[in-house]
Amino acid sequence: MWNFVYLAAFLLSLILSLLLTPLFRKVALANGLVDYPAARKVHQVPTPLLGGAGLLFAFLVTLLLGFIFIAFGRPLLPQGIVENLPGAFNTLPRLLIIVAGGVLIFLLGLIDDLVGLKAGWKLLGQGLIALLLFFWGLRISLFIPNLFFSLVLTVGWVLLITNSFNLLDNMDGLAAGAGLISTVLFFLYAVGNGALFIATLLAVFAGAVLGFLRYNFPPAKIFLGEAGSTFIGYFLAVISVTATFYYQKAPSYLPVLAPIFILAIPLFDTLSVVVIRFREGRSIFTPGKDHLSHRLLKFGLTKQESVVVIYLLALGLGLPALVLEKVPLTGGLILLFQALLFLGILTILEKKEKL
Repeated sequence: MWNFVYLAAFLLSLILSLLLTPLFRKVALANGLVDYPAARKVHQVPTPLLGGAGLLFAFLVTLLLGFIFIAFGRPLLPQGIVENLPGAFNTLPRLLIIVAGGVLIFLLGLIDDLVGLKAGWKLLGQGLIALLLFFWGLRISLFIPNLFFSLVLTVGWVLLITNSFNLLDNMDGLAAGAGLISTVLFFLYAVGNGALFIATLLAVFAGAVLGFLRYNFPPAKIFLGEAGSTFIGYFLAVISVTATFYYQKAPSYLPVLAPIFILAIPLFDTLSVVVIRFREGRSIFTPGKDHLSHRLLKFGLTKQESVVVIYLLALGLGLPALVLEKVPLTGGLILLFQALLFLGILTILEKKEKL
């Protein structure tokens, strides 16, 4: 029964995103909100921003229409859905906090798109938003009952994933495509564990991202902008905090690593860029063509091929997350080791290319 809810939520969000993204493209062009080519960028023609606005509004409008329909269309709903409605409304306060944080993250990124913000101010703003989430109860504990540890871990994780997707947004279709793959994997995990609220939220988000990707896949007609890329990262960070990955039935504690598997590519890209810039004595906040996508171009791949390869890497590294809670400790460690080998081979190949 809930499969129908997921499908309806996904399709409505997809349709809205497909309709809204071109409208915001026109708004961006009319107001000169355009990303121009530069030495550190790979696109060669001026491209409008504000793609993130289409994505965000499709997401928000779908959620709003969904709750309106639940409130006034209850007689039209099957009994199997009606009996779960109290739980849906119980999650409304948490949903409002998540949405409020997402809107604030988007607005902060939009300010950066419009006038530019120093990295320190952006991190401060994002950190305050993460603190808001923490004090409203969205927390990571990792079985350690220490408030300060939970605070540092939660805020650090939200900042890391938010900015990892911002950094990943360096080639047409890359951040949105990787975000869509992560969203689908989180959705499958949530469905497998009966997390109805989170799965529905992810279905809505997947539709919004896919609708935008239709216009962002290379050659892109519109970009996410700082506002859109940070919103994608924020949402996936918060979902990974909100969802439950360890259950008592699990044979080990390794399922808590599921978000790291699912988000391995943006994390690897960020870590590798930090290491490269540190070795070269450059600030980690300095833009450059040293991301995974740029390094793949040096192998002779086209932009489209580089993006598709990263999609496949994201899928290959993320899929093991779906079985972590079903395999014994030994099997989970093997999957973890396999993922590390995957990334190790990629690192060796990249070093070989430089010789």
